Amino acid sequence: MKNKHFSKSSFCVLFIGLYFTLTARSQDIITVDEGNSTKSKEFSILPDKSYSFHQILTDKSLSFIKTDTLQFNQANTYWIKLKVHNPSAYSEKYMVEFLPMTDNTLYYFDKNQNKWVSYSNGLLVNNGKRNIWLMPCILPASETTELFIKANIKAFRNATAPIQATVWLEKENYIIQNEQFIALATWITVFIFIFFLVYNAYIFYVFRDKTFIYYLIAQIGGIIFILADQFYFNVLLPFRFCVVDSKPDGFVVFHDINGVMFDISISMILFGYIQITRLYFDTKANFPKQDTLLKYLPITFIGTVTLSNILLFSELIKVGKLPSILPNCIIIGTVICILYVAILSFRRRHKLARYFLIANSITIVIILGSSIFYLFIDIVRTTDHAIFAKIAIIAQALFLAIALVQRVLLIREELKQKQLETQELIFQNTLQQAQNEYLQEKLEANQRELASNTLYISQKNELLLDLKSSVQHLGENLPVASQKVIRNIKAVIQNNLHLESDWERFRIHFEQVHPDFFKQLQAEHPNLTQYEIRLCAYFHMNLSTKEIANLLNIDPASVRKAKMRLNKKIQAKAE
Repeated sequence: MKNKHFSKSSFCVLFIGLYFTLTARSQDIITVDEGNSTKSKEFSILPDKSYSFHQILTDKSLSFIKTDTLQFNQANTYWIKLKVHNPSAYSEKYMVEFLPMTDNTLYYFDKNQNKWVSYSNGLLVNNGKRNIWLMPCILPASETTELFIKANIKAFRNATAPIQATVWLEKENYIIQNEQFIALATWITVFIFIFFLVYNAYIFYVFRDKTFIYYLIAQIGGIIFILADQFYFNVLLPFRFCVVDSKPDGFVVFHDINGVMFDISISMILFGYIQITRLYFDTKANFPKQDTLLKYLPITFIGTVTLSNILLFSELIKVGKLPSILPNCIIIGTVICILYVAILSFRRRHKLARYFLIANSITIVIILGSSIFYLFIDIVRTTDHAIFAKIAIIAQALFLAIALVQRVLLIREELKQKQLETQELIFQNTLQQAQNEYLQEKLEANQRELASNTLYISQKNELLLDLKSSVQHLGENLPVASQKVIRNIKAVIQNNLHLESDWERFRIHFEQVHPDFFKQLQAEHPNLTQYEIRLCAYFHMNLSTKEIANLLNIDPASVRKAKMRLNKKIQAKAE
């Protein structure tokens, strides 16, 4: 009876032990389902002590522990063992992803080659691959396959929290489709940008507009942004570097060469678009306060990201603790400031403001739409999350190019209008110059005629005076009966010396050369006699005393006395 009870107790203990053993084993097996992706934490780990892979396979004393926590202070490298069951009737190719993905090597037995094969990938593995986390393997049909992963976590030696490991298994066909879609979307976007780049370089060559230089800078930044966002600098550059950290919730954060290029691209885009805005709206003249803000925003952003990268890679600050609020606030502030300037310009009826607003508004609508889309749609990690960003960037580049071309066309139209105005002004100047030359020739002709008339009157009076003197001498020698004839001759001579027609003829020619002279003289000095007015005209012509004496039929001394009296009279009036 005692033995029977013992056997029943032993059977119960054996049954319970067997149950827990089977339960433990079943928990260690990952069964891939019919879906494209399987996430699991069903694996066990072993801290590495310089074990070879052969030891891992053959040494039964090595004990793997079922846990998903990697303690970086216990070992720099861990071995991870997982069992994967493929329920399908066909062998299937899968991609294995193990987080953290700094430097991982996958080992699996390939029945086709009848040997264990390995594949390495990760942030620090320079294998020329874009995708840093996927490692291929083949799962035989209806079998449970044992996989090993050697995870190097030395980069986490200064991490702030233990690492929570995770395994993903994804079907290779699904991954290839996504990779093809990502590559197609990325390179189409890049080629579109290159087309814009070449086209706008040609536009700059034609128009020599400085705005297109900054547009080219922004476009180059856009190309770098697209490539960095999809980790293509892992392929394009022959080296890799990164800093990593783990947060208390186990989430792994990192900053690598793609992150650096991402910061450079954002800096170029911000700088380019800000300078475009400043030139497009001439903010220095039209919006001086906003211009000052726009001037220093890119400098602040570039300084901030440069300092952040220096602190990160010198390990003075951990990547998980680096605050991103400042650069994000600068980006948001830049967008707000650019839109504010565009709206102000539009309200002031700037002709080109509407094109600029359309270019930026479409981009904002696409980005907001994509954000709302991602709130309700579950996107697989391997899908191109940035597809809407690519569409937004292309749309902005396209519409901004249109806006810049419209700006150039408007500038050309304004220049054409100014050229027409300049040509009209040149024509008016030429016409005025011709009129001036005509008037100058007419003035010179009048001056010559006036001088000739003055000389004629002077010579005539001088001749008559000589003739009068000769008649006087002749009369002294003639009889008394002839004296009457002599007196008549002298009277005629005297009358010709004081002909008013000579003065009137002189006055007409004088006024043609010096218009309004007599009017201004009489207005300023209304008490001048006709004789004094004649003297003023002769003095204005700079005639000599002798010439004036001949014209007035007086002695030169009388002319000098008359000039003195005239000067005193004018000065007295002025005082």
